[in-house]
Amino acid sequence: MGERLDLLERVAPRLLWLRRGPLYDADDRAGSATLSPSRIPGASFTHTTTPKLAHDLEQFEYLASRGWKTTWLRTVVVPAYEEVLRRAEIALEARSQPGITAGLYALSPLDVALVGSTYNRALFYEPGDHWLPGERLAEALSQRVPWDRVDGEFQRGQGRGVVYVDDVLANDALDAILDYCRSATLFFETKTHGAGGHLGAYVVDGFSAPLLFQVAEDLKAALPRTLGSLPLRNMWAYKYSYSHSGIMVHKDQAAVNVNLWVSPDAANLEPDRGGLKIFDDDGALEMERAITPPELQGDSGRAILGRLPNVTIPFKQNRITVFDSALPHLSDVGRWAEGYENRRISITFLFGDPS
Repeated sequence: MGERLDLLERVAPRLLWLRRGPLYDADDRAGSATLSPSRIPGASFTHTTTPKLAHDLEQFEYLASRGWKTTWLRTVVVPAYEEVLRRAEIALEARSQPGITAGLYALSPLDVALVGSTYNRALFYEPGDHWLPGERLAEALSQRVPWDRVDGEFQRGQGRGVVYVDDVLANDALDAILDYCRSATLFFETKTHGAGGHLGAYVVDGFSAPLLFQVAEDLKAALPRTLGSLPLRNMWAYKYSYSHSGIMVHKDQAAVNVNLWVSPDAANLEPDRGGLKIFDDDGALEMERAITPPELQGDSGRAILGRLPNVTIPFKQNRITVFDSALPHLSDVGRWAEGYENRRISITFLFGDPS
């Protein structure tokens, strides 16, 4: 494992405590929202969205059902969130807010009094605590994958490589990572309706279970020509609601993307969709990394993208898609069953620097 990956693994949990611990003062600058000018204050302590509040309610009930602080969650926390959600729905219905900030709700002093001590806080996250994955496993990746062939297929793409692989994680690793994503209260960033409506948990905000770093390390070893020389630059998970479209077209700030899907297949109501759509623009689209330009949004954007060669990778549990980060891509979310355990969860590893 490279020194940089090792440093990131050691530092990330400490960043979490500094940014999100219960003693931290509310600060708009906190969290991953400050890392890119494209991000609105959706990871702060002052703004929220109804999808974020609805998710947090579902997650608190999930934790209560598994025996973690059940009485406190159901008698104190959940009623407070239900009230703030009710107030947010009324306020947002009464006003029209166009563009990427549509659906963003500023927490009032009363809202803060109700949920300020728990909103966007690291309440349940410590690896090894309760049922969360702690130490690394004896084996994170499946031995059934022909990794050398996968490595060669990506290299033949010559800078525009796209390859997907099934049954990537060992069963114990898949179960542990799915449990971590469902349980850890680390999904601090909320994308607004105009930006996809999903939630984000980032390594700089504590999405840093040792098992995730083991997966990144083992992928580098399994794909030496593709990833071996590239440091892990970033890592996050996105969790989606049932009624939003997901991430708009963008390019990421890296050399190679690895996307891992962990939700159960039965939750995906359109098995031929639910994953990624990747476009080959041959470098023609002028696009700042991680930002969707206005001309690629809406109907005009769909028309432009429709003229480009593209490939759709359907969602499948325990599938990774490896592709060049310079290729424009977007979520092809499709339809998903309702229920917290059916939420679509995608984990992204970014390796190397953009060329």
